[in-house]
Amino acid sequence: MSKHKKIETNDIKDWYLGRFSAFENHLNGSRDIPFHAVRKNALSTFSALGFPGRRDEEWKYTNIAPLLKHQFGLAGEVGNVTEETLRPYLFEGLENNRAVLLNGRYSEALSNYRTAARGVIVCSMKTALKQHAALVEPHLGRYARLEDEAFVALNTAFVNDGVFVYVPDDTVVEEPLHLLFLSDATAHSFFTSPRILLVAGKNSRMKIVETHNGLGDHAYFTNVVTEAVNGAGAKVDYVKLQDERPNAYHISHLQAHQERDSNFSFLNFDIGGRLVRNNLNLALKA
Repeated sequence: MSKHKKIETNDIKDWYLGRFSAFENHLNGSRDIPFHAVRKNALSTFSALGFPGRRDEEWKYTNIAPLLKHQFGLAGEVGNVTEETLRPYLFEGLENNRAVLLNGRYSEALSNYRTAARGVIVCSMKTALKQHAALVEPHLGRYARLEDEAFVALNTAFVNDGVFVYVPDDTVVEEPLHLLFLSDATAHSFFTSPRILLVAGKNSRMKIVETHNGLGDHAYFTNVVTEAVNGAGAKVDYVKLQDERPNAYHISHLQAHQERDSNFSFLNFDIGGRLVRNNLNLALKA
C-alpha cells in the first residue's frame, strides 16, 4: 500500500481483524483454555462495532484519526532489558515491590513482589488463567463491557497477558505494588493489549501504582483494560502515571466494581503520548 493512500476506517478495522490468526498461532496452550471463547466473541463484537467516530456521543470530542492512520502489528519479544534499563522508572522504596510488563507481557525475571500478608497473589494473566482459574474466571471480562466499547472488545480479543492481583478477605497489604509497563519501540511499531484484573476481598486493603513508559522512536499503541473488583468493606488506593513516548497512542479503560461499603480511590496523571484517552467507570452494588 502506498504511504500516501488514505486508510479508511473499515480498512484499519479489517487490518486488526486480520492479525487475529497470527495472534492465535502464538497462543500455544492458552488457545485451549475456556477464555479463548471469550476472545473470539470479543473479536466478533469488535468487527460489528468498528472504531468509534465523532458521531458517537462518548467519543465526539476525541479525534482518533491519527491512531487509525497506523497499521500496527503484534508486539514482539523485547530485547535486552535489564535492572539498569528499569532504574529510571522505579520509585524509591518500591524497587522490590513490582510487576514488570515488557511490551504487554509479564516478565518473571524482572518482577519481584514481597509482602508479609498471606494468600496474596501477584502473577501474570497467562499464569492466572491456568493456575488460578477459580479466582479469575468469575471476574475476568465480567465488568468491562465490550458490547458498546470497541477498544474494550479489541483488548479482550487480543489479550494474552497482563497482571492478576488477588487479596484475600480481611487481608491488609502494607507494601504498595508497582505495575511497571515498559514498551520498547526501538526496532518497530506495534500494539499491545494488556489486561489487569484486581480482586480485593472483603475488608481488605491494597495500594497500587501503575506506570507506563516507553523506549525508542517508532509509534506504538497501548490499549489497556483494568477490572478492579472491590469486595464489601474493601479499600483500594490506585494511582496511574502515564508518561509514554511522544509517538505513542494510549487508550485506557478502567472498570471498578464496588460492593457495599467499599472504597476505591483513583488518581490519574498524563504526561506523555501523542493521543491519550482514559475511560473510568464505576458500578456500585448495594
